[in-house]
Amino acid sequence: MARKHERDHLYQKAGESTWYVRIVVPADVRPAFGNRRTLTKTTGTSNKAEALVARLPILAAWKHEIQLARQQKLENADRWRESLHNEAKRSERSLTKNVMSVVNGRRRNYTEEDVDKIMAAFAPFMAESAESLKNSGADAELVDQISRLVREKFLATGNEAISKAQELNSLLRQTALQTTSHEYQLSIAEQAEAAIILANPKSYKPRSPITKGMLDQWSTHLESQIATAKTRDMHRNRVQRLSDWLTKEGRKLDFDSVHAFIESVSSSRTTRQNYLWSGRDFWKWACKYHQVFRDQFSSKPCPFDGHALPRAGKAAGESYVAFTKEQVEALHAKALSLGNQPLADLIQLAAYTGARLEEIGRISIENTIFKDGKPIAFKIEQAKTSAGVREIPIHSRLQPVYQRLLETAHTNGGHLLAGGKNKYGNRLDYLSKQFGRLKVTEGHDSRHVFHSIRKTTTTELHRARMTMEVIPWILGHESDKSFTLDVYSAGPSFEQKQEAIEALKFDFPSLK
Repeated sequence: MARKHERDHLYQKAGESTWYVRIVVPADVRPAFGNRRTLTKTTGTSNKAEALVARLPILAAWKHEIQLARQQKLENADRWRESLHNEAKRSERSLTKNVMSVVNGRRRNYTEEDVDKIMAAFAPFMAESAESLKNSGADAELVDQISRLVREKFLATGNEAISKAQELNSLLRQTALQTTSHEYQLSIAEQAEAAIILANPKSYKPRSPITKGMLDQWSTHLESQIATAKTRDMHRNRVQRLSDWLTKEGRKLDFDSVHAFIESVSSSRTTRQNYLWSGRDFWKWACKYHQVFRDQFSSKPCPFDGHALPRAGKAAGESYVAFTKEQVEALHAKALSLGNQPLADLIQLAAYTGARLEEIGRISIENTIFKDGKPIAFKIEQAKTSAGVREIPIHSRLQPVYQRLLETAHTNGGHLLAGGKNKYGNRLDYLSKQFGRLKVTEGHDSRHVFHSIRKTTTTELHRARMTMEVIPWILGHESDKSFTLDVYSAGPSFEQKQEAIEALKFDFPSLK
């Protein structure tokens, strides 16, 4: 008797000293392995220790093949269902037409001579079709009955004509089931489901063609295209939500379905644009890099193009708007009155620098520039774009606050402001949420966000007659392309930027 070692997948055949590696093929993917229940391969050694090592790449290769087989089944899952659904509807229409022609008395009666001529004319086509069905997995005896039933159907009259039409219809459905089972290597359970779809096409509901595996591959692709993890995750989440909706609603991936989906998500123009943007990006990737998806959809128009979005009313949406200078001052005062010094400090830093929330969160002793022991500027070394990497002078009225924060920076890992780290690396996420609650208590709507302070800074610099040759280098935006300064110029001097920063005038109490 063979000695088996189920845990390590090794065993020896009776009368042999060589170790073999063996694995049981999961039932759901056995068709992909020729319906074999097990896979067996020699390790080529009778030494157990060597066999334990030799089995590893063999097992890894088999498990990879099983994973690929499962992935292929998932990706093909709705293709065979949709194919059978279409065949079932066609078959249903054909049978109904035949039955009604008899009931209404409009069916033509054929003579033996008529049928002989028809069968002779179609003989080459029927022979070719029969051969194709057999090669595609249909039972030969079943296929050979088609020609006979077609002839009998032509010759039959009255109720017998209906009976023959039903018999031929049933036979064609059986061949469709067999060829589909063969092509897609359906399991017994899937064959049972296929039979139900053929018998009742209404039982079929489309499933999303967007699988988890596809989303994983697309997400990997996005890592080389989009720098920020948050944007990548939002892309994936939008497409995942669409996929879930398609499956839940039993809808196909087409223009009408996408239109219905974005209407169900939001009336906001911006939100709908974002969903279409994500969907379009996924579609382009899948049609280019995913074979199954490409075969199914590349010849079809992109369902994310051509949608009419709201252009008027609230649904059209409005961009974030700037706070007025007085509103920023009021928000700062409110934070102080609530005893929230970190939030008040954040507002001051934003107003006097124009820096983004995540940029302020990264300010530390390490990226602060000192002169004679005094902080005079800080560097933004990580930004959304290359233009965002810059040096920002510290406003004279911000100096006391900056110095105070430096003194406690050692308790924050060297950073000016205390913070954690959310999944996207934004240290000040908690302060952002506090600011959101604060601005609501002050009567500001959704158009006002923390980023609005950055717009306030921009507005105040502009009103102070600072030029476009300086402002973009402070805010970290590309300069006016007509001057191509961002291409050919090293930028304004520190003194020029300092002069611009000093033009900012805010009335913040207790700047200590």
